[in-house]
Amino acid sequence: RGLAMAVKNSNDSMSLAATAEGAMEEVTNMLQRIRELAVQSANGTMNASDRSSLDAEVQALKTEIDRVANTTQFNSQNLLDGSYKATFQIGDRAGQTVGLKIGSVQIKDLGMGAGAAGGQSIVGARYAAPSAEIAAGDIKINGQDVGSIAANADMEKVLEAINNNVDNVEATAFNVVVAKQKGNGVTTDGQLEITVAELGQGTATEFMISASSSMEELVANINAETGGVVAASINDEGKLMLSNTTGATIKVLDTSASATSYDGGSGFYTGTTGTPTATNTYAGFVKLTSLDGTPVRIEQGNKALASAGSAAGVQAGFDDLEAIGFRETMGDVTLDNVRLDDAYTVFGKTLTAPQTEWGKGDLVINGVEIFDSNVKTNTAA
Repeated sequence: RGLAMAVKNSNDSMSLAATAEGAMEEVTNMLQRIRELAVQSANGTMNASDRSSLDAEVQALKTEIDRVANTTQFNSQNLLDGSYKATFQIGDRAGQTVGLKIGSVQIKDLGMGAGAAGGQSIVGARYAAPSAEIAAGDIKINGQDVGSIAANADMEKVLEAINNNVDNVEATAFNVVVAKQKGNGVTTDGQLEITVAELGQGTATEFMISASSSMEELVANINAETGGVVAASINDEGKLMLSNTTGATIKVLDTSASATSYDGGSGFYTGTTGTPTATNTYAGFVKLTSLDGTPVRIEQGNKALASAGSAAGVQAGFDDLEAIGFRETMGDVTLDNVRLDDAYTVFGKTLTAPQTEWGKGDLVINGVEIFDSNVKTNTAA
């Protein structure tokens, strides 16, 4: 009977895979149609009106791809939105299993979101609480004034200033922290301390994590003892990752490292000598999502006023936009006689020689890791 059920499990598993495959074939057909339209649009016989009509079909196809990705299900489980990961029991004994993980086929995960006219969202750098008030209108999003943000405001106040004043753009926040080193998971009681100030709470909560003897046990202890305030996991590189969906600041102190073992239990020790005593602080990220399919534009405001939002900034080294983690985005601009009319053109600070090389995984652009072991990155060149 166990073998008979294993056969039934196998058949059910194949049915699930066939359902996903059928939907993905339809997505493939739509992607091929988008390619046809792109090739047609590139022809010199097309005028602006023709290209507008072709683009309308492309946008409709992209919407349909997202609908398929978000609604394809098997037994009430989404299959193509990136959330499906399961193990199939195809034998009557322990270990006779097959794992299946299906990636997302949503437009944003196919690389067709951020750079296209239908781009959906942008994420800033880590939030740096301003040392002085950002006045109402010093920041504009899609031409609308963001409300004032008080000095040292927490993430909750930033989200309120945006969501209460800007239409068709939703501001949310999250935090993700990855340990610098690959820890060994070995700690004693209280050697790993995680501190989180939840949004709206004046007092931070300290969590003294129990002893562990492996990374798996350390992750389990963090998840159990922080009560969902912080989610712990191990990434593909075997490093400890801490996250939340609120954007609340995460502070980590790991005293399990020593002068001869700098990685310690968690891998969060960033020093090179001696016993660690400093707490590492990681602020959250602001995410701006378009609700109507138009690009999200963020820029400095109040330019007609003497106290305009400017690069002079609200604190040393920061301007108003940088305080909430962003640089100015523009469209339809000309730089060195070249017209830049993509949905998101971002101008950074003036380039200076890095002097310190960045490492593998330190810089990612549009999901692509920018690193080559043969190219030195300690000069601007």
